[in-house]
Order: sequence, then C-alpha cells, then structure tokens
Amino acid sequence: LRNSVALLPQKDSKFLSKLGFDLSDIFRNFDELTANYLKCSENINFSSNKTKINSIYKSIMSIVDDQSLKDAIDSSRKYNLKSLDKIEKKIIKSYKDKYDVDLRKLKKIRNKLFPQNILQERYDSFISYYIVFGEDLIKTLMQVIEPLDTNFLVLSLKEK
Repeated sequence: LRNSVALLPQKDSKFLSKLGFDLSDIFRNFDELTANYLKCSENINFSSNKTKINSIYKSIMSIVDDQSLKDAIDSSRKYNLKSLDKIEKKIIKSYKDKYDVDLRKLKKIRNKLFPQNILQERYDSFISYYIVFGEDLIKTLMQVIEPLDTNFLVLSLKEK
C-alpha cells in the first residue's frame, strides 16, 4: 500500500465549499451527494414528519387489543410512510431541475477526481497536471506525500 493523491483545482475546491461540502464528501455516491445538497439547500427534512406518523400510529395501537387489528394498523402506518417517501422523492426531483447548474458542476468535479469511477491517478497522466499546475506541483507533492502512509490525499492546488 502507498499514499494516493488526487489533484483538484482550487476554484473547484472553493465551489465545493460554497455548496457546503468538504473534500471528504466527494468520495460519497453522487446520488447521495445530490440528495444531501438539495436537502440542505431547501431544508427538506421529512424525518420529523415520519416520527409524528409513527407516534400517532403507536398511540392508536396502544388502545387496541386485537392482534389482527394491530397488524392492519401497522400495515396502514407502513403505507403512509412509503407515501411520504414518494412525496419526498418527487420534491427532490423538482429541486434537481432548479439546481441543475450546480449539480452539473458538482458532477463535473467528481468526474475530475474519479474519471469513469476509477482513481484519477490510474486514469490521467501526470503530465497533464504538470502543465496545469506548473513546477509547484512537484514541490507540493514532495512536501505532502508520505510514501508509507496509506491515506488518500486530495490536494487543492492553484492553477498557474
């Protein structure tokens, strides 16, 4: 094992920060990133509503003794929770259209770090990054890389 490095232009790093992401977030699935971004941007949070539904059904079930009736109530609870999930997905889909430009930029940044879902260092040539970042790239790499360290580094570098 060795140290792995991915290089990211500083402007892309700033854009990620503007959206509310850390560099570590970029390792997550893109759909998960999208959902988290939309939920934070529009404050979409249905967990409190789900908790309310569960508590309502729990109080109803507490007054019922018949097991078959409890099963029917529980079935209704699950149906309502699934309906709420569907509504949440529709709302997220509508906000995807609203934030389409930001999401496309986010996808482009993620594709820079993981082209075709593989590590950048296994796909791109060092030379292309040397051209973009200049001689400072080698100096920076020599400073930050610990050859026996197995951590993955994402370096945000200023383009020349």
